[in-house]
Amino acid sequence: MRPAKFDGWPEFRETLRPGLERDTQLMPWLIAESVCAEVSRFLGIELPARYAAWIEARAEVSYAKPGHFRKLMRGRGNAPRDWLRACMRHWLAGLLGTERPDLYECLPDTYALGHALPPPVWPRRRWHGNGQPLHPPRDWNPQLVLQHRRWHWLAKRLPAKTDAERTTLHNGATATDRQIDALVYELYSLTEEEIKLVEAS
Repeated sequence: MRPAKFDGWPEFRETLRPGLERDTQLMPWLIAESVCAEVSRFLGIELPARYAAWIEARAEVSYAKPGHFRKLMRGRGNAPRDWLRACMRHWLAGLLGTERPDLYECLPDTYALGHALPPPVWPRRRWHGNGQPLHPPRDWNPQLVLQHRRWHWLAKRLPAKTDAERTTLHNGATATDRQIDALVYELYSLTEEEIKLVEAS
């Protein structure tokens, strides 16, 4: 017996964001968050929330251009979901390699190829022959990503910073934090009223 047809599908489809989500019914934001959570558990460290927003933005930008990625996302069955997860793993590895190479070297080589992470092993870091780690620990610095040639397009999607924003703090948030918030608001197509509600909470 065939399941009953969902009468409200056209209305529901219109609630999905234009682009990848509406065309494929995939949830790129959810997959991005699960990929980041996977790495967080493996490394035992909390990744910045902006990473999920950034790899989701990469998916949307890649889908908007005619090409191989767009074709993969329009495949049948579960293949588009699996390809999207593999691509997001690759992009996340690239972000870590740019901003935190000390954490990137804790990941297996196969992760950058889109494969799932194995159970955590210790020690995780790769080492030189002299027993020294490849990279010393670093602090988080979003500008390393935003200024990189492969990720500089992210800065174009963020609002321009004023001189005051470069040097001051506002309500406990840095200029980079506000840029990330603005990117998330754009990705979720929030109205001004919805943004006010989010910031008030």
